[in-house]
Amino acid sequence: LVAGVSAGIANIIYTITGGCGGTVSEQVAVTINPNASISSVTGPSPLCIGASSIYNANGVVLSGGTGAWISSNPAIATVTAAGSVTGVSPGTCNIIYTITGGCGGVATASASITVSAVSAATISYSGSPWCSNEGLQSVVITGTPGGTFSALPAGLNIDAPTGVIDPSGSSPGTYTVSYNMFSVACGNIIATTIVTVNQIPAIIINDPAPICAPSTVDLTDPAITAGSTSGLNYSYWTDAGAAVPFGTPASAGAGTYYIRGTDSNGCFDIIHIGHIQYMKEAKTLVDVLMVGINSDRSVSAIKPGRPV
Repeated sequence: LVAGVSAGIANIIYTITGGCGGTVSEQVAVTINPNASISSVTGPSPLCIGASSIYNANGVVLSGGTGAWISSNPAIATVTAAGSVTGVSPGTCNIIYTITGGCGGVATASASITVSAVSAATISYSGSPWCSNEGLQSVVITGTPGGTFSALPAGLNIDAPTGVIDPSGSSPGTYTVSYNMFSVACGNIIATTIVTVNQIPAIIINDPAPICAPSTVDLTDPAITAGSTSGLNYSYWTDAGAAVPFGTPASAGAGTYYIRGTDSNGCFDIIHIGHIQYMKEAKTLVDVLMVGINSDRSVSAIKPGRPV
C-alpha cells in the first residue's frame, strides 16, 4: 500500500533477495500531486453600482480540480467565470473562488466587497434672476447631501458649504452653480444650475425750477430723470415703500414724493426727491459734504420690511 506524503516523484521498488540467481527487483515511478489550494482573493472595494472590476485568485493550485467564481449575494454583486465583478445594489457580500475535484478535497478563498450607491442630486434656486439689491438666496437640494458649491465665472458671492448666494455682494451676470458630490467608489458627481444677477437701475433726479403755490410741477417731465438708466418705467408714490401711489404726478403740488424706476428685468430703484434737494442745498453751504448711509441690516432692524 503506497501512501503519498508530500508532492513530488518517487520510485516504488519491489526486491527479492536470497533466491536462486541472486537479488532481483522491479520499480515504478509514482507522482504525488499536491493538495488543491488557493492563497487569497483580491480586488477593489468599494465598488460603485453599475461599475465592474476584475478580481484575482492568487496562489491557485488546481491539482486536477476545477476552479469557479461565485458571489455570496448576487443581488449586491455578480461575478463572471473570468472573475469580473459588477456592483448591483448597495451592501456588502463576499466574492468566492472555490476549487473542487482536486487532491485534498475542496479549497476556497474569498474577499469582501462593498457596493456604494451612486451619488445623485439636483439643485435649484427660486426667484432667479435676482436684482443686485436682494437678500440672501438659499438652495434647494434634492438627493445626496453634504456636497460643496462653486460658481463660474468669478463674481458670484456663494457660500461653498451651504450654497447660499448673496446677490447684493455679487457682480451682475449669469453664472453656472455647481454642486460637487464626492465618493471613494464613484468619484466626483456634479449637479449644476444657472442663476442670474441683474444690476439695479440708477435714477438721477434733476431739480425742477422753483415755483410758488398754487402752481404745480410735472414730475413726469423727462428732464427731471435725465441721466438715469435708459428704458425705465417710472411710477410715483407718496411713501418710500411704494405702497401708496401718487395719482397726479403731472401736477404735483406741495408734498413729499418718491419716483420709482423699474427696468425690463423687474429691478428698481426709488428716490425721494426731497432727499436729493436737501443734499444739494447742504453742499452749497460747505466745502466737503459727508453723507452717512445705514447698512441694509441696520435699516431692517429699525424698520422691518426695509430696505425695499
